[in-house]
Amino acid sequence: MIDGIGRGQPPRIDTPARAANLPAAAPAHTGSAAAALQNDSVSVTLNRITRELSASPPVDTARVSTLRHAIASGNYRIDPDRIAQAIVGFANPARR
Repeated sequence: MIDGIGRGQPPRIDTPARAANLPAAAPAHTGSAAAALQNDSVSVTLNRITRELSASPPVDTARVSTLRHAIASGNYRIDPDRIAQAIVGFANPARR
Protein backbone atom coordinates (compact mmCIF):
# COMPACT_ATOMS: atom_id res chain seq x y z
CA MET A 1 0.00 0.00 0.00
CA ILE A 2 1.21 3.46 -0.81
CA ASP A 3 0.63 6.23 1.75
CA GLY A 4 -2.87 5.10 2.66
CA ILE A 5 -4.02 4.04 -0.79
CA GLY A 6 -6.22 1.00 -0.41
CA ARG A 7 -7.17 1.81 3.17
CA GLY A 8 -9.95 4.26 2.40
CA GLN A 9 -7.69 7.27 2.99
CA PRO A 10 -6.25 9.72 0.48
CA PRO A 11 -2.48 9.66 -0.07
CA ARG A 12 -0.61 11.64 2.58
CA ILE A 13 1.73 14.48 1.71
CA ASP A 14 3.94 15.44 4.65
CA THR A 15 4.43 19.14 3.93
CA PRO A 16 3.55 21.65 1.23
CA ALA A 17 7.26 22.14 0.49
CA ARG A 18 7.70 18.38 0.02
CA ALA A 19 4.63 18.23 -2.23
CA ALA A 20 6.11 20.96 -4.41
CA ASN A 21 9.54 19.29 -4.32
CA LEU A 22 11.03 22.44 -2.84
CA PRO A 23 13.17 22.97 0.23
CA ALA A 24 11.21 23.87 3.34
CA ALA A 25 10.43 27.57 3.54
CA ALA A 26 12.24 29.71 6.09
CA PRO A 27 10.13 30.80 9.07
CA ALA A 28 8.13 33.95 8.36
CA HIS A 29 9.60 35.72 11.40
CA THR A 30 13.11 35.91 9.87
CA GLY A 31 12.16 39.14 8.13
CA SER A 32 14.59 38.52 5.28
CA ALA A 33 13.62 39.27 1.69
CA ALA A 34 14.91 35.84 0.67
CA ALA A 35 12.57 34.11 3.12
CA ALA A 36 9.63 36.17 1.85
CA LEU A 37 10.52 35.33 -1.75
CA GLN A 38 10.79 31.63 -0.92
CA ASN A 39 7.40 31.69 0.85
CA ASP A 40 5.89 33.40 -2.21
CA SER A 41 7.46 30.77 -4.46
CA VAL A 42 5.95 27.96 -2.38
CA SER A 43 2.53 29.66 -2.47
CA VAL A 44 2.69 30.11 -6.24
CA THR A 45 3.77 26.48 -6.71
CA LEU A 46 1.00 25.19 -4.44
CA ASN A 47 -1.55 27.32 -6.29
CA ARG A 48 -0.33 25.83 -9.60
CA ILE A 49 -0.56 22.29 -8.22
CA THR A 50 -4.06 22.98 -6.88
CA ARG A 51 -5.20 24.29 -10.29
CA GLU A 52 -3.73 21.27 -12.09
CA LEU A 53 -5.39 18.82 -9.70
CA SER A 54 -8.70 20.65 -10.00
CA ALA A 55 -8.52 20.35 -13.79
CA SER A 56 -7.90 16.60 -13.67
CA PRO A 57 -10.84 14.22 -13.83
CA PRO A 58 -12.22 13.00 -10.51
CA VAL A 59 -11.72 9.43 -9.38
CA ASP A 60 -14.48 7.13 -10.60
CA THR A 61 -15.11 5.39 -7.28
CA ALA A 62 -17.69 3.04 -8.82
CA ARG A 63 -15.14 1.86 -11.40
CA VAL A 64 -12.48 1.44 -8.70
CA SER A 65 -14.90 -0.61 -6.62
CA THR A 66 -15.78 -2.78 -9.63
CA LEU A 67 -12.11 -3.41 -10.39
CA ARG A 68 -11.29 -4.21 -6.74
CA HIS A 69 -14.14 -6.72 -6.63
CA ALA A 70 -13.04 -8.34 -9.91
CA ILE A 71 -9.44 -8.63 -8.69
CA ALA A 72 -10.48 -10.01 -5.29
CA SER A 73 -12.78 -12.59 -6.86
CA GLY A 74 -10.22 -13.64 -9.48
CA ASN A 75 -12.36 -12.44 -12.39
CA TYR A 76 -9.99 -9.69 -13.55
CA ARG A 77 -8.22 -10.74 -16.72
CA ILE A 78 -4.99 -9.16 -17.90
CA ASP A 79 -4.52 -8.62 -21.64
CA PRO A 80 -0.73 -8.49 -22.23
CA ASP A 81 -1.15 -7.40 -25.87
CA ARG A 82 -3.28 -4.43 -24.88
CA ILE A 83 -0.79 -3.46 -22.16
CA ALA A 84 2.11 -3.70 -24.64
CA GLN A 85 0.25 -1.54 -27.16
CA ALA A 86 -0.44 1.08 -24.48
CA ILE A 87 3.23 1.15 -23.45
CA VAL A 88 4.36 1.54 -27.06
CA GLY A 89 1.74 4.26 -27.61
CA PHE A 90 2.90 6.10 -24.51
CA ALA A 91 6.55 5.90 -25.56
CA ASN A 92 5.78 6.84 -29.16
CA PRO A 93 2.63 9.01 -29.49
CA ALA A 94 2.81 8.79 -33.30
CA ARG A 95 1.94 5.05 -33.06
CA ARG A 96 -1.28 5.59 -31.09
